[in-house]
Amino acid sequence: MLTTTNLFLAASALLLTTACRKEIETVVVKEVDKVYSWTEIKQAVGTSRYILNMTKDENQLYLQTPYYLGILSPNNKRRYYEQVGAGFPTNIDLRMAMSNVFTAYPVRDTAVTILQTKAPLSGGGRSLEIIPRQLDPKATYVQTNNVRIHGSFAAINRNNYLLFAYSTAAAPDPNVHFILTQLSVQAGQIQAQPLVITAPTPSIFLTGRLRWIVSFDDYFLADMGDAGIYKILQDGTIRLVTVNTPESTIRDACYEWQGRLYIVEEYNSMLVSLDKGVTWRRYTDTPDAFTFTEYYTVGDSLVGISHAGTTNQLFTLRWNNFSYKLRALENDGLERVDISNLAVLGDTVYVGTNGGLFKRPLSAFFETKQ
Repeated sequence: MLTTTNLFLAASALLLTTACRKEIETVVVKEVDKVYSWTEIKQAVGTSRYILNMTKDENQLYLQTPYYLGILSPNNKRRYYEQVGAGFPTNIDLRMAMSNVFTAYPVRDTAVTILQTKAPLSGGGRSLEIIPRQLDPKATYVQTNNVRIHGSFAAINRNNYLLFAYSTAAAPDPNVHFILTQLSVQAGQIQAQPLVITAPTPSIFLTGRLRWIVSFDDYFLADMGDAGIYKILQDGTIRLVTVNTPESTIRDACYEWQGRLYIVEEYNSMLVSLDKGVTWRRYTDTPDAFTFTEYYTVGDSLVGISHAGTTNQLFTLRWNNFSYKLRALENDGLERVDISNLAVLGDTVYVGTNGGLFKRPLSAFFETKQ
């Protein structure tokens, strides 16, 4: 009887052991990809992932990448993302001037090529080249800033006027030099009416090197380094609106918000204008987050992208008279890339980076960083 009981217990133990082993063997562990707040658009591959600038119309994004134009069409499932050989510059430090109508970039430092953004084709009147030396015999080369956080080498305003700077052979040169060009398309051909603009510098010993050019409605502001900031109207009128003082420092960014113009200086100071850039007042003790920052409008909010740290910092900036409030936004998924531009198309926010095109729903964009 004892033997039978022992056999029964042994058999039961064996069955339990087998059952446990079977249960353990059927457990499958699956690795789940981490979900980020920002999602990369995988259709952009190779060098098209290096996005330097972008613009938009009502339905599409147009992306500057080395050599290629990227076109994102969110509502077109068959042609969601296209890559078009446009002969764009391969210099990754150069931002072209882009609008939804025209694109312009320097060629060989001695000319500026202009294309139609939606159809960037060369030849046959579908492109145009402006050569400063043909307009000014003393012209030598087109000035470029070559610092991406300072924006494009030139600017195109909403009325299709293009402005860029150039240098001359004079040494020292007592002037700064620009070419302002009204652009249009007639019967499929690009038409241009260039105008040479010259203005004196405060001293012949200043270099007058371009730092940035931005457009606002019917005028431009151009930071010419130690020569100061010039305001250029689209009718060709030009005036020096700031000069360097002992308190002056390097100027990084210029933007408009609620009728005021702001120029961010390095470090912890900024200039503010209440009269469209004619006069300026300096304010100090601004936060470090303002330095090396670009600004964009998202809905009715002002959004900053800071390049000062090891990762991109997104934040909203709210002004109340001359007091401000910063709120950090979620940047999860963008830690290892450098943002070059931001745009809103439909119900989605897109950021172009040196490591791909990323998107996030507009409804979630303003979530506070955890």
